Amino acid sequence: MFSLSGFHPRCAAFLIAFSSRSFRFFNFRHLIYDNMLSDHLPTARRPFSSASALLGVLLSAPAGFAASLTWDAGNTGNDITIDALSGEWNTTDGNIVWNNAGTNEIWSQTSTTDGSNAAIFAGTDGTLDEYVVTLSSQMAAESLTFNKSGYQITGSPLALIVTPGSGAGTANGSMTVAAGKTSTINSQIVYNNNQGATITVGAGGILNLGGGATNSQYNFQGAGTVNMLEGAYSANTGSVAVSTFNQTGGSFNITPGNNVVYSISNNTRNV
Repeated sequence: MFSLSGFHPRCAAFLIAFSSRSFRFFNFRHLIYDNMLSDHLPTARRPFSSASALLGVLLSAPAGFAASLTWDAGNTGNDITIDALSGEWNTTDGNIVWNNAGTNEIWSQTSTTDGSNAAIFAGTDGTLDEYVVTLSSQMAAESLTFNKSGYQITGSPLALIVTPGSGAGTANGSMTVAAGKTSTINSQIVYNNNQGATITVGAGGILNLGGGATNSQYNFQGAGTVNMLEGAYSANTGSVAVSTFNQTGGSFNITPGNNVVYSISNNTRNV
């Protein structure tokens, strides 16, 4: 048996074993190597090109490579403990505020509209807006999950867009607030226009929206409460099916197109 180590999680790769002593290594930067294993670590590497082998690799690729990164600004000591604290969300070297299975690292994204990673906010419950997460510039994530109370997302816009490489095309990412938890988003949310955007708030949970969002097909759902406080929101299809929906500020423009509707369920709505 053998194993390979030392590869960064972002460098997802395929290993094809042709025998117990021969393998070919493919990574997603399209560098391909042909190595021969010996009793020691492989040392010889030479470029390898094979259309049939490459096709086999591509066809067997898993659908997505997103990592689930947990905000960990209060503890960058590389262990599994999650400590909530205010901080800046950016891609700056040294800002290792994201915990990836016990190892802290910086946030990585392909572009400002392709995050490739899911953002999770956990740790210990805080008071309302106790943990302020400030976006230094536009960040991008595949999804947002608030498992604890006290978080406020603010600053530059946040794109919630699923990376095309995960097989979802131009789909928008989801947002979830766990049951009994409260979170606030004061950054503008950037979506792919006219694509579905699911926002789920669990029973007893509260989501405060204060930054607006680009046009999308919002689907508010769950047994919790959504408070629309500030900002401009617009939609052409979707639904308001969350238990309680309060709009005390901002604007929510619903403009159904041809043969499509916006569904508003029989719930509590205060506008």
